[in-house]
Amino acid sequence: MLRLLGVVAMALAGVASAVAQTYPTHPITMVVGFPPGGPTDTLARIVADGMKNALGQPVAVETVSGAGGTIATGRVVHATPDGYTIGIGQWNSHVGSPALYPLDYDVLKDLQPISLLTSSPNWVIGRSDLPPKSGFELMAWLKQQTQPVTYATVGIGSPSHLIAITVAKATGANFQLVPYRGAAPAMQDMIGGHMAMSGLEASGSFPNVQSGRLRAFAVASAKHGGR
Repeated sequence: MLRLLGVVAMALAGVASAVAQTYPTHPITMVVGFPPGGPTDTLARIVADGMKNALGQPVAVETVSGAGGTIATGRVVHATPDGYTIGIGQWNSHVGSPALYPLDYDVLKDLQPISLLTSSPNWVIGRSDLPPKSGFELMAWLKQQTQPVTYATVGIGSPSHLIAITVAKATGANFQLVPYRGAAPAMQDMIGGHMAMSGLEASGSFPNVQSGRLRAFAVASAKHGGR
């Protein structure tokens, strides 16, 4: 979600003016609502590098994590609407969290979307040393647990949170939900043995699954079958 289109349109409307300037004339800031190392941050840095080459100005990536990405989105909303502060977000920061957090802005009225950059399904993942080896085994294992299973979420209303609710309803599992600012610290704690499970974007967690540091159990998508 970017706040750039309306600003560019207004600048172009004034091209005939003698005082009009060519955009951009100085560096741009891209605000990211999630910690470094996660999928949103990684994508932001790739996009920023491409924009720098195309626009001829540096694009600085600024991390402002917390509250499911809504703090960063608010920073963009309240910035001077001159096209030099833009944002990048996803379902968590622009759909789920805004529906639950009391905010002083409206994502539909105060932001202008520019482009869908990527699309990635979420999947259910866990520590590599968990007893279950497949999605079916995971369901059975969760039903047998008498103590809460630790589960990392990326904020209230995030896809990871909704996956936990869905799995709990299907299995009767008792999760101890632990909120994180982003996928990167959640994965770090799973790899370190401090957290059992989560439901994160496949794009950001795939390298850890491929290397065996984490295990994938099921894909949360109608287009992909579970393991």
